Amino acid sequence: MNTDDRNKLLSLLGLALGLALLLKCCVATAPPQTSPEGGSGQGGDERSSAPPARVETPRQPVAPPATLRPPQEILAAATHGENGGGDNSNGNGDGEFFGTGAGRFNRVIFLIDISKSMGDEHDSDSSLGRVKREFTRLAQRAAPGASYFAVLFDGEATRWPEYGGAAKFDPAAGWPFAGRKRGGRTALLAAWKLAAKLARDFQPEAFILLSDGAPTDCTTAELLAEVGRGPDGKVKIYCIALDGDSTVLRKLAASRDGAYRCEPSRRTPK
Repeated sequence: MNTDDRNKLLSLLGLALGLALLLKCCVATAPPQTSPEGGSGQGGDERSSAPPARVETPRQPVAPPATLRPPQEILAAATHGENGGGDNSNGNGDGEFFGTGAGRFNRVIFLIDISKSMGDEHDSDSSLGRVKREFTRLAQRAAPGASYFAVLFDGEATRWPEYGGAAKFDPAAGWPFAGRKRGGRTALLAAWKLAAKLARDFQPEAFILLSDGAPTDCTTAELLAEVGRGPDGKVKIYCIALDGDSTVLRKLAASRDGAYRCEPSRRTPK
């Protein structure tokens, strides 16, 4: 190798060494790069200390569950005349059959006390006169397909209609208790047995009992035991006491989760 070739080689080596030193300096002074996962270039497994932002979905308000009124409360309300305002009745034809809402039923068996203590049906202030007024209003409001049985009782129990199936009340044709000879006793047990017999085929939606006295043909315990034997225990009994409070009728209504109502007497004290 001559002198010129040696000098060229040395120049090339020096140039390469200079470039290497320059590249090394550039790498040393470059800023660290951020990894895709949020850490520095020197530790790719590290995670950012700041938690990711959470997007909250607004919750819809949840309505509270409906509260069912216990039968005891219903009975207590009925005792004190609470029947929802427009459905309240006081025997003047301004309510739905003494607050029972009888017009909403298509099949009802009425048990009606017609003993002498119920008074004259033509006396508008007597117990029987008030019952007659409520039946007049029911006849005007009843659904086209509605039909009824009535069990009339004093010292004995009889049915209306006397023969055949259930019927609608027709004021023009007279009332079930019109013109009947009435005694002074209250055969409520006999009345219930007859009503239960009618119910086997008729399948009523409700029993509605109206009376102004305690039964004379049984004790309260005997009456409740008979009612407990049938018919279908799901059929409610609505009881209306027409001359002051009645423990018997109150217990009878409670035994079938029905409702009890006390209608005060309108008789003028002598």
